[in-house]
Amino acid sequence: MRLSIRLLLTLLMPLALVHCGDPDEPGPVDPGPGETRDAGTGGETDAGTGGETDAGTGGETDAGTGGETDAGTGGETDAGTGGETDAGTGGETDAGTVDYTVGGTLSGLGAGKTLKLLNNGGDELSLTANGPYTFTTPVAAGDGYNVTISAQPAGQKCTVTHGSGTISTSDVTNVDVACVTESHNVVVLRVGTGTGALSGKATPVFIETYDALSTTTRPPSNITSINGLTISGTSTAEGFLSRSSDGRYVVFGGYSESAGSDTATSNRVIGRLDAANEFVTVVMLPSTDTFGIRSVTTVDGSAYWFAGNGNTFDTGIQYVPHGAMGSPTPILSAPTNNRVVLISNGNLYVTSGSGSTTAPYKSVFSVGTGLPTTSGQTATVLPNLPNGVAPLTSPYGFFFLDRDASSPGDDTLYVADDASATGGVFKFVKDATGNWKQASLTNPGAARGVVAFLDGTTVRVVATTGTKLLTFVDDGTTTATITTLATAATNTAYRGVALAPIP
Repeated sequence: MRLSIRLLLTLLMPLALVHCGDPDEPGPVDPGPGETRDAGTGGETDAGTGGETDAGTGGETDAGTGGETDAGTGGETDAGTGGETDAGTGGETDAGTVDYTVGGTLSGLGAGKTLKLLNNGGDELSLTANGPYTFTTPVAAGDGYNVTISAQPAGQKCTVTHGSGTISTSDVTNVDVACVTESHNVVVLRVGTGTGALSGKATPVFIETYDALSTTTRPPSNITSINGLTISGTSTAEGFLSRSSDGRYVVFGGYSESAGSDTATSNRVIGRLDAANEFVTVVMLPSTDTFGIRSVTTVDGSAYWFAGNGNTFDTGIQYVPHGAMGSPTPILSAPTNNRVVLISNGNLYVTSGSGSTTAPYKSVFSVGTGLPTTSGQTATVLPNLPNGVAPLTSPYGFFFLDRDASSPGDDTLYVADDASATGGVFKFVKDATGNWKQASLTNPGAARGVVAFLDGTTVRVVATTGTKLLTFVDDGTTTATITTLATAATNTAYRGVALAPIP
């Protein structure tokens, strides 16, 4: 009997525990009346103290204290404090802000041509027709946008207006792009009238226009006599031209001095020529001891960067706004002796012929990042480009092209070098690693100015020596035919060359 009672107690004990509960747990372990949880003391939760949560203290959250969130304190969010977002405090996005589109209107694009745009360096958009356009990827409110051209249409020059800014509370619809057809004309600076030997004194300047597709020597289609600006008649480093990034102007520098006068203490000036051949001086700089202003570049005529040989300004590159009458801002401390400055694809570049054997500055350099306007910038030679060694031992003018439409940015470089024994026009191509490597090109001999443009699928190169304006096709060989477009008359000389301005 004792054995039977003991056996009966053994069998009834688990039922008693289920009915009375574990003394260490205040609530039922298994669901009871009105309870639907696995563990805890309240609500319909897996763990926690309230709400329909997996862990936490309130709301329909996985973790947190309120709202229908996974983690956080409010709203229908996964994490955050409000809005219908996954994280953040407002809007209809995953990051707490509202997205807006970026676009504008394209005009002037030729039939059958393609223009490629980028926004913030990506989201490439190919346009084949004029009219409104919109980038595919929206931009969040408060973030910036920056629309640039990744590939120009063949034979055309397109420019962007209102291209950058910050998204506010509406779509951006005013990033307009205008395209014009290139004329194949180039302009060259001639110094001297031919009525007296060139000297180091202030000498008259003329801008001559030529059709670069001509196959024979012929007179210029236009000659503009420049009033209010002269340059030294014998300084081969002065008188270089560049066309503005928007194509509307050709700019260059010189002296506010009458012909035959000493230029050492003259005011320096920057001049601008437009497509109607109207010339104006746009900047007056203070006189200095022996500073020579050699070249100028601009985006759209609203500000200018110019290069020279330092001295009193204590730098070889300066920045100055349009219409300035005072001292410019020096932006580059070394080298101080520079030659040709140029803006290409939103970046600033310069050549120099100075430096020592151990620290040469005889190449093409980038200056800072983008278009710097403050002091303390650094000149950096382009990756793998020769520096003070053949073929670049005395570089002057240079010009970039973007030949590879699949890769945004400049990828082809032409450099003029006037070294008597090893000079010429040299071509460099950027490879997939970003290094510049020399490529085959016909060499017209020592040169100082160079420009290039696409003629259909062919690149035409135009170069100046002291006495000639030459052109040839870059056909990938070293034997292309060289055409002499013009020969400078006695007691005159050619200096820089640039693409002609367009309306």
